[in-house]
Amino acid sequence: MNESEDHVYFPRELILLVAESLNPQDQLSLLRAIPEVTELLTIRHTGIQDEDGNTLLHLLAEKDECRLMNILLAKDSTPVNGKNNNLLTPLSIAALRGHAEVVRLLVARDDVVVNSYNGWDLTPLSYASMLGYTEVVNLLLRRDDIVADAKDIHFRTPLHFAAERGHESVVKLLIERDDVKADSRDDFGSTPFSKTAYYGHGAIVKLLVGRCDVEADSKDSLSQTPLSQAAEGGHKEVVRLLIGRDDVEADSKDEDGRTPLSHAAEGGHEEVVKLLVGRDDVEADSKDGDNRTPLSHADEGGHEEVVKLLIGRHDVESDSNDSYGRTPLSWAPDRRDKAVVRLLDKRNQEQSSDGMFQHISSLDPQQA
Repeated sequence: MNESEDHVYFPRELILLVAESLNPQDQLSLLRAIPEVTELLTIRHTGIQDEDGNTLLHLLAEKDECRLMNILLAKDSTPVNGKNNNLLTPLSIAALRGHAEVVRLLVARDDVVVNSYNGWDLTPLSYASMLGYTEVVNLLLRRDDIVADAKDIHFRTPLHFAAERGHESVVKLLIERDDVKADSRDDFGSTPFSKTAYYGHGAIVKLLVGRCDVEADSKDSLSQTPLSQAAEGGHKEVVRLLIGRDDVEADSKDEDGRTPLSHAAEGGHEEVVKLLVGRDDVEADSKDGDNRTPLSHADEGGHEEVVKLLIGRHDVESDSNDSYGRTPLSWAPDRRDKAVVRLLDKRNQEQSSDGMFQHISSLDPQQA
């Protein structure tokens, strides 16, 4: 060999022998340097795992190495369903990362397990739905053996994840399937609809609430309804949509006796409070299981505008006692909210004066 030669030749047999002693990361580096070696790899190479349980195929899925992946998948001997220490297959990783082309290559092989579960019973479809990878979801749903309504250990489906995260396009793909239950419940009793209402995803709320198989006023394990959750989150437009329906009870109580108004008041959501107290079927001074009113919860949070709104009503008692013997005013100082304290002091003085006036007016003139 002349010293002027630019390259040193190594026999393929030697390269393959060396590759058998390399961990998957070093194998990947080798293939990037000498791509033609990929075609020569056998299960002795592709079956090697690193300390995290990853094989070469796991790393190709992680790094979105489509060209090398395609070469390896052409070999029947390549192990395609191996799980790493997190019980993730190469398909799970590709779905988790949103690598659509890698997913396309993998699902094209009939022996790739499309419904592989990890330790939490999450599938590749669960991951893609959770993260909003519409193209990946679409590719997975094309497999005839896909379980589109697979449940994790908390009974959450891909639709639960997509609705909660606000992935409208994924929700559309899922609810158009006959094998997806649009109103399924997780172990907390929450439905995809209640999840999306809580997070205020208006477009998805409209998609789901218009379906005959979705209960608009369903209650979870705490007896909270989608309206209650939307009110708690301060989502005015979702609240407006729900209270406009005949099948939604605007003043429903959860297991703590709290109404949507109570939750909205506690969160200081003024616009939602306005929507609710403006209705004839909503009791503005309702008491929960501790005999606390919406005003009491607004006071504790120091929400001055909501307090103003509530004490401006004649049907709200500003000095009512709860089960702890405390009035709304007694909750306000805990937050050192002087503006709220002043408002309540003024209202209590007015109520006291009104009470005395009514008392005097009721007396016999001679007694007065």
